[in-house]
Amino acid sequence: MKIQFDIKEQLTDIVAEVLSSKWQPEVKEDRCGMKRITLPCSATDKSPATIIDIWKAEIHIKPNHDSQNYRIFQNGEHVACEYIGPQGELFRHKPFPTLTPTKGDTFKTDLSIR
Repeated sequence: MKIQFDIKEQLTDIVAEVLSSKWQPEVKEDRCGMKRITLPCSATDKSPATIIDIWKAEIHIKPNHDSQNYRIFQNGEHVACEYIGPQGELFRHKPFPTLTPTKGDTFKTDLSIR
């Protein structure tokens, strides 16, 4: 399933949260305009739970679950989030940066993607 919706946060806010010490981020790559960050499952489990690729105008989030992807991007004047994965798994894993759908936003869905 594919869902797209606008969020309240700006790209810079999300990047700042991801890079904050509360997430214990580890920079794996920083080249050609892309920064790859890994976030551990927890303070005691250092295996990567989430891989985040940060570009100038787009962020890709890949949880440790192979069936999910998030793309956060500038969509005109708004910031949008596109989720591809099982319907019941949207926002169900941690760690994950804060993403707040805008009030009254209508989700755009494509149920044909599996």
